[in-house]
Amino acid sequence: MDTTNRLHFFVSIALILSIGLVLVGTQALGGDKERDVIERGGIGVALLNLTDLNSSLEDEGYESFDGTVLVTSGGGHLNVTDNLRIGGIGYQGSTDTSFTDGNGDLAIKFGGLLLEGKFGLTDSLSFLAGGLAGMGTLDLKINESIPETFSGALTDTPNTHHLTKNYFGIQPSLVVELAIFPWLSLRANASYLWGPAEGWDLAGQKISGPLNQVSAPIFGLSFHLGGTGASKGEDV
Repeated sequence: MDTTNRLHFFVSIALILSIGLVLVGTQALGGDKERDVIERGGIGVALLNLTDLNSSLEDEGYESFDGTVLVTSGGGHLNVTDNLRIGGIGYQGSTDTSFTDGNGDLAIKFGGLLLEGKFGLTDSLSFLAGGLAGMGTLDLKINESIPETFSGALTDTPNTHHLTKNYFGIQPSLVVELAIFPWLSLRANASYLWGPAEGWDLAGQKISGPLNQVSAPIFGLSFHLGGTGASKGEDV
């Protein structure tokens, strides 16, 4: 990513954060209704683009990773207005591989500020558009020369390569939400994670390598404890 694109990226994140803070501050000063935090959790599938990483691993004689990653998420939000939410969400998942005398694991984590706009279709069905802006990590471990016996495990030391990298990301999303009960809602969502991820960290040393950006369509199902977050007397 060149300097101009990087600047545009950080300006976009700063703008999203600023809008969120202004909206929350305005509601806090002008609103007189107490609004509870709505807790949420879910599960999904991320389709990570690992083409460059897998190509580099295969060139060195390792097996490639499957880019289909099961992720679990958790977080919460506040209903700033009847049609606007702000909160925070985080999720994580991993994919692994194996070869003759070893194995590998690639873990992904991401979390950030959530903003969502809500459009009611019926009393119980809503459409939402919004997204996340935040930070995440990639954690790569390759273990080789793993002993196959107990005695070998006592005398031989496996060779482990451990690299990590941080990245900034944005994740626009579209959501369909169904209120089952006043305290429970179910969601189906489609989103796209993207962000620059330059340089791996190896024992405190920065090194260049594949996966200069993180990109993945993500599809998930989740639930809200608190339903739509509507208080008694409010429309849901």
